[in-house]
Amino acid sequence: MNFVADTDPYATQTFFLLQQETMLAEFCLTAGLTAIRNGNLLEKGKLLGGFYNLSIGCERLFKLVLVTDYLLKHNYSKPTNAWLKHEFRHDLVKLHSAITCLESAKGIALPLEDRENEILEFLARFAKGSRYYNLDALTSVADGYNPLSEWGQILSKAITEDLKPQQSYKLMQEAAFMNQMLSGRSLVVLHDLDDKLLDLEGAIIQPRLQQQAAKFVVLRVFNILRPARRILYNLGLQGYFTKTPTNTVRKMQIPDFSDMLIFLEADRQMILRKKRWP
Repeated sequence: MNFVADTDPYATQTFFLLQQETMLAEFCLTAGLTAIRNGNLLEKGKLLGGFYNLSIGCERLFKLVLVTDYLLKHNYSKPTNAWLKHEFRHDLVKLHSAITCLESAKGIALPLEDRENEILEFLARFAKGSRYYNLDALTSVADGYNPLSEWGQILSKAITEDLKPQQSYKLMQEAAFMNQMLSGRSLVVLHDLDDKLLDLEGAIIQPRLQQQAAKFVVLRVFNILRPARRILYNLGLQGYFTKTPTNTVRKMQIPDFSDMLIFLEADRQMILRKKRWP
């Protein structure tokens, strides 16, 4: 059912705008998580699309938290566009820091681990500039970060620190066997995430290792996002059904968010098993 937000008898325009923005954030996050979970050096476009959606989804979720908090603190007066755009821009690190300092974040927001900080900083760099890396490189701008190369470093840490040694060993043994069988009969022209040419064995093993490591990176992304969803939920409980600023008509000002972004409450086992979100 479609509502005319400014004339709806039960909810304000603000309610519907927050609701729509949450839906958009969820779409971006789930698309991004699915892409980075399934992407590897064989599907670089999928990885880049994942970074794009994930960085946008993070920014929208963090800004949703800040805007909702602002509305509650200022009797539902809307913040200025300049405050939202110029104070934070696309700086995910600054946005994350801002939401963790909120009163409603107490008992929810925990300090990020070093590798989670690395992922957040990577997404922040992508949001602020390295999403244009290909075009920048084509127009002779040489000082940008290569997002695929950076992602390769994140995956390498996951391969080294998260994969069980026996799992890595099994994959490498299988790759060595396939290399032996195909050597002299196959030609490989393939580059890794650092744009270095791979030999046959590298072309076999690297995508498989990256696929296995990606689930642990996704797990860390969830650790970044889950507290933000819980803060938003708490804010929604505070503002779900209150009087309008004029104190004359009772209308819903803010969604309670209980049925939104639920996938972020998935447990470790589900996150490691699941390949598509939500």
